[in-house]
Amino acid sequence: MRRLALALLLTISLVGTTAAAAPAPTRTLRVADVKLSFAVPRSWVSLDPRTVAGAAGKELRRENPQLAAILDQLAKPGSPVRLVAFDPATVGGFLTNVNAVVTPVPSSVTLGVYLRATKAELQRVPGLVGTPSVRVVTLPAGRAVRTHLRAGVVVKGRTVVADLNQFAFLRDGRSIVVTFTTAVAKARQTAPVIARTSKSIRFG
Repeated sequence: MRRLALALLLTISLVGTTAAAAPAPTRTLRVADVKLSFAVPRSWVSLDPRTVAGAAGKELRRENPQLAAILDQLAKPGSPVRLVAFDPATVGGFLTNVNAVVTPVPSSVTLGVYLRATKAELQRVPGLVGTPSVRVVTLPAGRAVRTHLRAGVVVKGRTVVADLNQFAFLRDGRSIVVTFTTAVAKARQTAPVIARTSKSIRFG
């Protein structure tokens, strides 16, 4: 289950603090091959493997060199990273964002197995702050392993504590992981966006 670490580490690496998130019109993003969809604020910018090499991806890379790792992953053929969307209202060094990571898993893996593997992989997360929460939850899209953690990351020479909420679904021999990341200082303000978007996840 080392691919779990990839999902965790990539999402934490998306740095680049945002203005306060408020209820706003949404638009639906899709990952067609796994029939995944979810809604994000209409003002957010989204990138997928088809667009990351275009003007938006190039501008983002130029303005936020620290995003190179996740943009490189998104651009690779067959990458597990299928989609990244972020709040462009940047006021500091950390982009509030959501991304989707899809990886194959053995058919024998259940949510219980996945939960235990996630707990084990969390010990590898650098800069972990406090005790993570890992549990099975039920969303409109189905049952998922929800992980909440905080970890320190270095942004422009200073440490920022990231707040991460991750929802992992098991479908058709794959884990489909939707992860939200923001600066801990903005976690309370972005919580409504995370709640709305996680409840909007659908398959089909």
